[in-house]
Amino acid sequence: MVKKFLIGSMKDRYYIGMMMLFGSLFVSAFVYLDMHPYQEPEIQINDIQENTNISQTEITLGSATDVKNDASLGSNLVSYWELEEASGTRVDSHGSTDLTSTGVTSVTGVQGNGADFGTAGNTYWLQASVGYGDPLDITGDTTICFWMYHKDADVNSSNDDIINRYGSSGDVQYRTLMSDNGFYFFNHDGTTQRTPRFSINPSSNTWYHYCFVYDASASQVNLYLNASSIGAQTAGSSLRSSNKPLVIGRWPDGTGNNLNGYLDEIGIWDKALSGTDISNLYNSGSGIPYDAGGGSEPINYGSPKIIWFQ
Repeated sequence: MVKKFLIGSMKDRYYIGMMMLFGSLFVSAFVYLDMHPYQEPEIQINDIQENTNISQTEITLGSATDVKNDASLGSNLVSYWELEEASGTRVDSHGSTDLTSTGVTSVTGVQGNGADFGTAGNTYWLQASVGYGDPLDITGDTTICFWMYHKDADVNSSNDDIINRYGSSGDVQYRTLMSDNGFYFFNHDGTTQRTPRFSINPSSNTWYHYCFVYDASASQVNLYLNASSIGAQTAGSSLRSSNKPLVIGRWPDGTGNNLNGYLDEIGIWDKALSGTDISNLYNSGSGIPYDAGGGSEPINYGSPKIIWFQ
């Protein structure tokens, strides 16, 4: 049983003091970890006091603190929009696909600012012109994550297009649509269109975290709501290459199905994120920023561990 666990830091060195009680056996240890950029943690253990022999004990520290510098979340990330701008173009913080804005304003989000798409009847949206061979023209494993706050009194009766590369004819790739007490992930493999539906029951005026995870090898798509899997549904064996623009917040081939709410922290990966990745993004409802440290290169601290023998 751990009686006390204290941690402090000075620059890149982290100090940990522990006093542990195993039955009637008392063990104390003082530990520090050197964590310099671009290096694996150096672990030093001092002042071990022992009363008798105790088997190996291990403690694992840390989880993702931001998207960019996390070894897994920063890998295969194609585009990430923090949506911090008050108006106008929303910059792609990770890639090169900036979003032009039509009427979209700003609101307090989960991390900093988010994007306000107005109320029912408004025609506000974000869009990027992307085509064949573009980094966002992903035909294999894909993950799309975002925070959404819906303002409709009855969220489940709304028809809101969220993030799409879709059209009424041809070049259909995917479409995320909230409608009829569920969330749809329309997808096309070049031969067949499939419309898997996930039954959800979100409340209005509440932030929720959504992740669609498409696994090409399994021909399945899963929806995670607040880091909990809703369950996998059948999808195609690939996503069709598309020349359609990326449209966020409305029906992509015209007007209608406008989002009545807010979005924040949108990310697209060309891989299937794991449940652990998604849990780290959700972070118990607080989310994590794209870049907490402002570094220019990803830093992989690995999984620092403290191991000692008595």
